[in-house]
Amino acid sequence: ALRLSSMGGRTENVVRSLTLHGVLTVNWQNTPVTAAAFSPDGRTLATARLDRAFGRTRFQVRNGDRVTDLPLVACPTPPGEPRAPAPCTVLLAFRPDSRVLAYGVSNPSQSVPSEHVALWDIATRRVITILPTARADSEHPGLLGNAVNGIAFGPHGTLLTSRPPVEEEIESWELRRQTMVRRTAGLGGEILAVRPDDRLLVTSHGQLLDLRTGRVTRQTLTSGTVTALTFSPDGRYLAAGDESGQVTVWD
Repeated sequence: ALRLSSMGGRTENVVRSLTLHGVLTVNWQNTPVTAAAFSPDGRTLATARLDRAFGRTRFQVRNGDRVTDLPLVACPTPPGEPRAPAPCTVLLAFRPDSRVLAYGVSNPSQSVPSEHVALWDIATRRVITILPTARADSEHPGLLGNAVNGIAFGPHGTLLTSRPPVEEEIESWELRRQTMVRRTAGLGGEILAVRPDDRLLVTSHGQLLDLRTGRVTRQTLTSGTVTALTFSPDGRYLAAGDESGQVTVWD
């Protein structure tokens, strides 16, 4: 049984007991999902779980009854260190046409040379591109820069990557040539959402980037820390969720 405690009104404590008997199937897994993403067409679910026995992240793609395990990905670790100092960042993003999944794992603090994002073709079930995303510190040659902490597909098939403060910025990568074609400083976030018309990027840090002009504006999206962002299929609404479970919908 599971016991939940919550506030029923301003002063009343409520305790609810739930029984899970008969709810779980033989497919239940004790290892929690650390990240998940649905494809835009709603047909494919991608999940990531930390395989503690191997110290790697296990990615899985489920499309109907077909389940595919992707290659295990180790957390990039700086030379001379046995393992990353904290849980690594999991990166997941579907291309707008739902045919390709971008995935990867980055170090929580540094851009390690082995850092990369892989592109998985859903139909053929294989990796079609590996994009190296590691970078050095721009102000201190020889030192490692900030790691990628968020990804999303941008206009014209590009991949957008975010890096955390203090050097927060959005990078745009041309995937065919595996080349960075644009950097926009002063914005970024763990979660990136691109409007379906490819004209607007919204970050979990409350920044809005006009992808045509490069103009950046700021907006408080929720009353707490943003944990989820998504646009409606027609691009008219933006939903932002926070750690309390509240969802704010913007027109």
